[in-house]
Amino acid sequence: MKQTFLAILLMLLPMMASADAVEIGGIWYNLIPKAKEAEVTSNPNKYSGDIVIPPSVTYNGQPYSVTSIGHVAFAECSGLVSVTIPNSVISIGDWAFYECSGLTSITIPSSLTSIGIDAFSGCSGLTSIVVESGNQKYDSRNSCNAIIETSSNTLISGCMNTIIPNSVTTIRSGVFNGCSGLTTINIPNSVTSIDGNPFFGCSELTSIIVDSDNPQYDSRNNCNAIIETSSNSLIVGCKNTTIPNSVISISIDAFRGCSELTSITIPNSVTLIGQRAFLNCYSLTDISIPNSVGSIENMAFQFCSSLTSITIPNSVTRIEDGAFLYCWNLRDIYCWSENVPNIGESTFESSLYIAATLHVPAVSVDTYKQTYPWSKYVNIVPLTDDDPKPTGMLSLKTNDNIYPVDIYSIDGKCKSQPQRGLNIIRMSDGSTKKVMIK
Repeated sequence: MKQTFLAILLMLLPMMASADAVEIGGIWYNLIPKAKEAEVTSNPNKYSGDIVIPPSVTYNGQPYSVTSIGHVAFAECSGLVSVTIPNSVISIGDWAFYECSGLTSITIPSSLTSIGIDAFSGCSGLTSIVVESGNQKYDSRNSCNAIIETSSNTLISGCMNTIIPNSVTTIRSGVFNGCSGLTTINIPNSVTSIDGNPFFGCSELTSIIVDSDNPQYDSRNNCNAIIETSSNSLIVGCKNTTIPNSVISISIDAFRGCSELTSITIPNSVTLIGQRAFLNCYSLTDISIPNSVGSIENMAFQFCSSLTSITIPNSVTRIEDGAFLYCWNLRDIYCWSENVPNIGESTFESSLYIAATLHVPAVSVDTYKQTYPWSKYVNIVPLTDDDPKPTGMLSLKTNDNIYPVDIYSIDGKCKSQPQRGLNIIRMSDGSTKKVMIK
């Protein structure tokens, strides 16, 4: 919903500097005569270069105090290099500096008391964030290069050079959205709440480390991910993530916008792939879903435009709308389920009905051909022994509390997935199992 609203706002940008807006000294303002206040608004021709916002302006002989920067005022002004915000400004609106990729630094004045949703989202070149001392609402303690809401210890905006202080308790959703220069992040033990995925669109993120004393989250087995410890849910991943065999679900937006992720092994401990989990992972070329997943939620792999094949196990009973929408290059869908999974009208891109081949169990070919919308596929053929099979271990989870932790080959080497032959599986209760993979 938030992204849809933003898209509408951006489409309206050319009209937002309306007949009521006035241009004074190269900056556009909405004037509020009764309050004698001015709000910086969007420039129909986009702002660029170095912008210095004055504390006040005069129009038709009347002075106005500049008190706010409006919604999307500088949005998509990629030529904006710097902006100076005066101490008269008390609020910055939603998406005010959205995708200002040329902006390298920002200083928040001591007067500011309100910062809107994703105000600095997509500012990929931002390296320095400073909150002036004396601000009663926000701070950038310990030279952290971030904006922190002081009273709640909530991180609300970061950049590629942010170091999260060990006093922050909450990281808000979208804090690092589109911060493509961010390569590493350390989550201190003080963080007990992470709202969604704050890192989606951080395409260069290669290292994620959670402090070992954190009571809520972990990055077990050096997995380069954030896992909610109590639920074993992976909530944030990156292009170097190795999903541990103890993870039960891949959460909403976990890998969203991870555009340089080329491959990922999903272990057989995973039972759920959440909404938008791999949305916009443009470089992902193939995916094998393990024989433990029961549901693939909507938009899970949407816009994975490099995907050429997918392997769906017989455990999947439902694939929601949009799960593989806009995966234009899919050519082979290997579905091992004899019982036809429920899918929506737009689960797959409509062009695939002709362009892709659907491989299904021989005993179920006729059933798929008679079940809508699977029946729309022109090429439905029987699976063969040479076709790719779902990955992962089968029937290793003994109950809700005992699950696989590590996989070792017979020579003692730790593996991310079971290999052909004998595998030694270490379980979460300390026991081991021997599993033969043919």
